[in-house]
Amino acid sequence: MEKGKSRRVFLSFLGLGPKGGYVPSNYIDQEKDKISKNVKFIQNAVVEIENNTFDEKYIFCTKEAYENRFKELEEEKNYKYKSIEIVKGKDEEEIWSIFQKIYDVLEENDEVTFDVTHSYRFLPMLGLLLLQHAKFLKNIKVKKLCYGAFEMKYTAKDDDGNEIEVSPIMDFTSFSKLQDWSLSGYSFVKTGMAEHFSDLAKKEFKSKSKDVNRDKNNLRNISKKLEDIALDIYTNRGINIVEGNKIAVIKEEMREVKKDLYPPFTLVIDKIEKDIHNFKIKNVNNVFYAVEWCIEKKLFQQGITMLQEGLITFLLNKANIDYTNKNNREELSNFIGLENIKEYSGDIEKMQNIVRELNEKQIDFQKLKSLYGNIKNIRNDINHGGFNLKDNKENGEPRSRTDSLTFRNTLEKNFKKIKEIIFYAE
Repeated sequence: MEKGKSRRVFLSFLGLGPKGGYVPSNYIDQEKDKISKNVKFIQNAVVEIENNTFDEKYIFCTKEAYENRFKELEEEKNYKYKSIEIVKGKDEEEIWSIFQKIYDVLEENDEVTFDVTHSYRFLPMLGLLLLQHAKFLKNIKVKKLCYGAFEMKYTAKDDDGNEIEVSPIMDFTSFSKLQDWSLSGYSFVKTGMAEHFSDLAKKEFKSKSKDVNRDKNNLRNISKKLEDIALDIYTNRGINIVEGNKIAVIKEEMREVKKDLYPPFTLVIDKIEKDIHNFKIKNVNNVFYAVEWCIEKKLFQQGITMLQEGLITFLLNKANIDYTNKNNREELSNFIGLENIKEYSGDIEKMQNIVRELNEKQIDFQKLKSLYGNIKNIRNDINHGGFNLKDNKENGEPRSRTDSLTFRNTLEKNFKKIKEIIFYAE
């Protein structure tokens, strides 16, 4: 095996079958439009259709199945397989024993084709679980998950144009892909990280549309924008968040790509779409939606920073003052951050005009000023890593005076109060 190259691995179960042995059939791979004629064993049909390009072919079977069927399997097409003896799986311990036997033959970066035709009733479910497990632990790639549907016969033309009866090899690989989608959607909704979703766009992709490449490109565009949106929030890019241009585009692209996806996959898109549905184009309130997003995903440092800066943005915008101007922001921040506004050394008349205009719009400036002070204190602590306090020792030992839980509780408590005020003012 060439170093650095992935193995192509075939996995299958071998059963005893009926007393008279397995009955021959013509198995067809509809996607490849190839037929393996007059074969008893689905394993041989799959290997033939794949031109026997596997580096290793493993057959999992009980001792009884090995003694009665394995030699017949190999002699049918002269393919050589490695047999792995397994137990029958009569209890949980034996089921996990089968799981381990299959897992142990896999190596890092294997490309796996898994046939589950002749398996116990629980094994297809176990197989799906195992593949997901191995994707994570051994970085395998599932090339195909298939099942030979012997009894679902229909008529098709062979290479010579003759009509023959065939049994389809059903491709269930999308079941494994759905697990990837679910994990990616979960990762984004719970943590805000879009990398897993982005990886899906780089893998094999199936849709109902004939133009799969178009759908794949659309998914790639969506995943890239999701990454950008998440990074804007992770790095507190307030202006980008307020502008909301990427959000508007991605919502439209999601609507388009959902048209060609199978229903289970659209549900994942729906969940992600719901996670960002509040954000709008050129909307100052986007900063507060971002804070809510941070709280849900336990991004407390980002949430605290965005809440303080978002409040300044909101107040300046309501007073019809340019919130992107650095001087305007610093002036209001210095003013609102003082416990005693009489100590303010800047343009007090300008600040008083802002307060007057806000009050006329039924925005309770004094309450927001108090809440701003609460956030300011913990922001200084968290953004300086707890090292900026005058007294950060207890009994002579260095320690952070504010514990981690306080950051979360203070953020959630003050955000709830701020949200009630700002949305009441809408």
